[in-house]
Amino acid sequence: MRAMNGLTHSEVSRLMQQLEKEECDVRNLLLEEFSHRASGQNGATGYREGTDFGVVADASIDHAPPLILGCVATRNAIEKSLDAIRAGTYGACQECGHYIGLKRLQSQPTAILCIHCADKHAQTPKQRRR
Repeated sequence: MRAMNGLTHSEVSRLMQQLEKEECDVRNLLLEEFSHRASGQNGATGYREGTDFGVVADASIDHAPPLILGCVATRNAIEKSLDAIRAGTYGACQECGHYIGLKRLQSQPTAILCIHCADKHAQTPKQRRR
């Protein structure tokens, strides 16, 4: 039985667990980076134990190194995916509305485009004119 956009309840559950694990990994990476920066190894962010890492990361965005920028972008994509699961819209392509596909979501659980629409976006402007 399909539950959400072509996915079964168990598939959605496994993808949600994968997203939550990735969120935890990103959180730990950010906390480690903030800890290094607070200790003076790469500047200071003012991070203190118990501080919401998202608030610190967002406040540090203007002067953040690529690692922090990437982690914040990943965290935001994960949050949007988890919100979509809760809303029942997860797994639908945001461009065409078709199912994204289980294999694509397993390899990239934050995907918001089906493979067809992602391929269209990946083409250069010269290729699109053909």
